[in-house]
Amino acid sequence: MVVVDNASPARERDRPILEALARDHGVKLVWHGENVGYGGGMNLALSHTKAPIVLAANPDLLFSEGCVERCLAALLSSEKVGLVGPRGYLDEGKSLVLPVNQLPTLDDEAIRFRGRFRRSVAAAYALRGAREMEALDRATAPVAVGMLSGACLMARRATLARHGFFDPRFPLFYEDSDLCHRLEELGLSGSTCRWPTSSISCRGRWRARRARTIR
Repeated sequence: MVVVDNASPARERDRPILEALARDHGVKLVWHGENVGYGGGMNLALSHTKAPIVLAANPDLLFSEGCVERCLAALLSSEKVGLVGPRGYLDEGKSLVLPVNQLPTLDDEAIRFRGRFRRSVAAAYALRGAREMEALDRATAPVAVGMLSGACLMARRATLARHGFFDPRFPLFYEDSDLCHRLEELGLSGSTCRWPTSSISCRGRWRARRARTIR
C-alpha cells in the first residue's frame, strides 16, 4: 500500500497516524512537496509500486467484505476489461447510493443546458438516468459501463503502463472521464461490480455536509 501526502495542510496533524501505518502495517509513505492534484498524486503513487494489479482509492472509503476480491475477479474475467469499480454509497449506513457516472458528451451537455429552460427536457433526462441507475442496481453480475469514478478504480498495471494513467492536466475532476474515454477508444471497457457485498462507502462525508447545510 502506498499513501501520498500532496502537501496537505493537515500533514503535521496526520503525520503520527500515517507513520504508525507505515511502522505497523508496512505502508509506504510519500511526502510530496507540492499539491499536484488527485491525478498527479495517484500517478506518483503508481510510480512507487510494482504490483501487477493496481487499486486507486480515495482516503475516506470503507470497503465492504469481499469487495476487493470481487472486483479482482471481474477485472481478470476478460482481457477486454480495462477498469473495475464497485458500487458506491455516500454514507456509512449505505442509504444513499452514489449516482452512475456518465462519460461526458457534447450531446449530454446540450441536453442539460436546454433543461435549464425547459422542464420537460430536464424531466426526460432525469428519468433516463434513473432508469439506467435502476438497471445497474438490479444487476447481479458485473456490468460494462462507459465511465467509472476515479474515487475507486482497479486496473492491470500493464494496461496503465501501455496507455497511461491519469492525465496531470486534470488535477481534480474529469481525470477519470479522460481515462475511461481513452481506454474506450482502444476497445477496453469499464466494468462496475454491482453486488451488494461489493461496495464502498464514504466515511463521514454525508454527516459533514449535512451539518454545514444546517448551519
